[in-house]
Amino acid sequence: MIKRLSVSLLLASAVLYQPSQLVYAEEEKETLEATEVYDLRYGETLFNFFQQKYFSAITNLMVAEVRSPIKVQGEDPNLLLGGLYLAYGMHNDASNLFQGLLSSDTLPASHDRAWYYIAKLRYLKGYTPQAEIALTKIKDTLPEEREAERLHLLANVYMKQKNYPKAIEVLKNFSGSSEWEAYAQFNLGVALVKAGQLEEGTELLNEVGDLNPFSISHELNALRDKANLALGFAYMRNNRATDAASHFQRIRLTGPLSNKALLGLGWAYTNQEQYTEALTPWLELQNRKALDTTVQESLIAVPFTIEKLGKPRLAMQHYQTAIGAYAEEINKLEDVMLAVQRGELIEAMRPANIDDETSLPLGSFGLPKSVTAPYLNQMMATNTFQEAYKNYQSLLHLKHVLKHWQTQLPSYELMLSERRKAYFTRLPEVASDERLQSITRIQKQRDEYAADLKRIKKENDVFGLVTEDEDDLLLVLTNVKKKIDKLSPTQDLSEELEKYNFLKGILAFQLESEFIPRLWAANNNLKELDRALKKTRKAKRSLVKAANNAPKFFEGYDKKITWSKQRIRNLIARLDSAISKQERYIQKLAQAGLIKRRQQLENYHVRARFGIARLYDSLILEKDKKVQQEGAEQGEENAQ
Repeated sequence: MIKRLSVSLLLASAVLYQPSQLVYAEEEKETLEATEVYDLRYGETLFNFFQQKYFSAITNLMVAEVRSPIKVQGEDPNLLLGGLYLAYGMHNDASNLFQGLLSSDTLPASHDRAWYYIAKLRYLKGYTPQAEIALTKIKDTLPEEREAERLHLLANVYMKQKNYPKAIEVLKNFSGSSEWEAYAQFNLGVALVKAGQLEEGTELLNEVGDLNPFSISHELNALRDKANLALGFAYMRNNRATDAASHFQRIRLTGPLSNKALLGLGWAYTNQEQYTEALTPWLELQNRKALDTTVQESLIAVPFTIEKLGKPRLAMQHYQTAIGAYAEEINKLEDVMLAVQRGELIEAMRPANIDDETSLPLGSFGLPKSVTAPYLNQMMATNTFQEAYKNYQSLLHLKHVLKHWQTQLPSYELMLSERRKAYFTRLPEVASDERLQSITRIQKQRDEYAADLKRIKKENDVFGLVTEDEDDLLLVLTNVKKKIDKLSPTQDLSEELEKYNFLKGILAFQLESEFIPRLWAANNNLKELDRALKKTRKAKRSLVKAANNAPKFFEGYDKKITWSKQRIRNLIARLDSAISKQERYIQKLAQAGLIKRRQQLENYHVRARFGIARLYDSLILEKDKKVQQEGAEQGEENAQ
């Protein structure tokens, strides 16, 4: 049992360990925070991006690409869009986009960032040699933290190829106190241990396990514990229980790996036949949550150890306690499985605010009004379940968006109906406007005005451009002249004639001196009139054209709205199908995890019952021997 446990836990620790990080899109945050925004559309995209509204950010970028691509921001919009594609698992779209950024005129920084993402894509898809090529094409423009991550990924590539010398060489290129170096050392150490190179692997793991817990981050403390746990079980597998115990003891008692460390420490003492010491960590485990698998294993390990100490009756009591605990947990698991079948898990996973794009913390929900929710915590913490949950939440949000647009379409139909009604109501009123009907009459008056101006200019007729006041004055002078002419010729009218001629001369002089400016102003007025007539005729033609094309114009929008309604209905139907499949998949994951737990508990339960049966047999056998011995002694006494 000890060997099986050590191997399984070592393999669980032997995955290529990555630091906990946000989705790929968020890796761009450090770069984007220093980005200058020259296009408001890109600014809106960044606003949504930094709020973790990735769907809205993708929408902003895709709409901009269709209407008018964002050029002034360089390659940043495409790099961000590629990162967002990766966040949604759209690897092919991301790959095509990044490949398009590798043209000869791409800036070196954008070139390196594109190769960086291509390398990640290839690594995720299992194309290890191609990932190595992409990683080696990156120059020296990546930020320090991103460069450290590149080296970490390159070391992982070499480890997958079992090229450990090159992986070790990459580790030498790390500088400073980068956390990525610790991750790379851990991964390489575990890989070497798995490859049978225990000394080389443990040396690297020891470097991580020796980190000062008081001077490192919480994340590195977790990695330190993981390194010590891996070392402990590696030494257990190689029958070095003393070394294993020293590493188990270095793991924090309050960390996430403390239960495994306590369980491993007990087995390390047991391998050294230090049974009393083994009981201390195992009894500590039994004070912790009973649903933890390590606690459940300790329930059967304790009576096994007590039995080794020669106390079968006490061991039997602990076996009975274990049987009761296992039976109780099995019954609770049955309730949990029924709750999952009834859909309580799916109901609990639905976001409280479906309008919020930001991801909810996975631990923020549980089965509603159910004491069974804690039994799913370990399963919920797995990467597979978290990915299923994120996909489920994304599907629900997409359906919410489509439902929202579905409710908006009747508003557009109403708007279109009202505009059509208003258009066809006002069109006759506009068409019958007397100003439009008087265009011909005004044109005729204009022509007469133009001909008159032409004559005045040709004849140099200064009196043709008189004002109304001047025209009235001329009329007065004309009447005065007529009256003078009617008077008796015998009268002396020289003074009156002189005054008449003087006034007429002044008026004639004024008209003569202002003739050119007045003629120029009249021509300008004519030009203004021509422009106004041209604009009026153009408006009339537009009205006629609009009247003829209006049915087609509104019909186009009718078709768009009808098409959109059908399109949204189809998409919602597809989403409903995808959501149902995802719910079944999540329930299947939950059921599989719960069945595995139940089988494990049933196995422990059977072993505990077998232990009791074995102790009963040994006690009965011991009692029979004692009875036989006493009978033999009594027979000897009687014979004497």
